[in-house]
Amino acid sequence: MPPSHVLIVSALGTERTNKMPYSMQNLFGGKLDKLGEIERGIGAISRSRIAGKQSPLDYTVVKFGDVASDDNKGGGDEDTIAIQPGDVLDGEIGP
Repeated sequence: MPPSHVLIVSALGTERTNKMPYSMQNLFGGKLDKLGEIERGIGAISRSRIAGKQSPLDYTVVKFGDVASDDNKGGGDEDTIAIQPGDVLDGEIGP
């Protein structure tokens, strides 16, 4: 039985490769362009499934920013994370 859900781990900036700082990340080798192609390809495969003849394929794209730790913090449990649809976040993930 084929998978019914695919999880794609990607990076911030795949929809903004023409904007700083993502254009710099994409200069050598086109990493963000390649990740964007994978995201769009899985989306196209999912939408092209024929209802009743092929099993549906759901997908989730998770885009991580820089993971950061705050060593200057007083040891609290206030870890934070931001979740937004699309490719709109910038910056670091963490406290």
